[in-house]
Amino acid sequence: MKSVHELIDLLQALEKEIDFFTFTCEPVEPAQITRIEQQFGITINADLKTILTHVGCTTFGFNDMSWSWIEASNQQCRLDYQDAERSSLLKDGFIFSDDGAGNQIVVKEDGALFLLYHDEPGYVQMEGTIHSTINDFYVFLRNKRI
Repeated sequence: MKSVHELIDLLQALEKEIDFFTFTCEPVEPAQITRIEQQFGITINADLKTILTHVGCTTFGFNDMSWSWIEASNQQCRLDYQDAERSSLLKDGFIFSDDGAGNQIVVKEDGALFLLYHDEPGYVQMEGTIHSTINDFYVFLRNKRI
């Protein structure tokens, strides 16, 4: 499997060929990431940090969210979701996107992905990790172009 740096380069090359596919291209400052890690006592997945600091809050197959949305969502969900299941997931999880229906996508430090239900207590673990999802997204796009 390719490194996250290689995948970013490959996805950016594909971006030039695909009309609907665009990157936000506003990298997040490392200090912003450090601030949110300290605020919530979490460590954000290393691959996601690389993505955020190199190309910004991009989709890579998920909804495109701004950094301000990410900060607000992490804050608000920790206030709103006091039930045992969702609050335990958020103890060391980081919300970086949603599924387009209001369910937040959470990544753990190890890259595991979870869909956090917004309208009922609970969550479901998604297949793969942040890295494998990016890799699969690249493979899917590349195959569509061939």
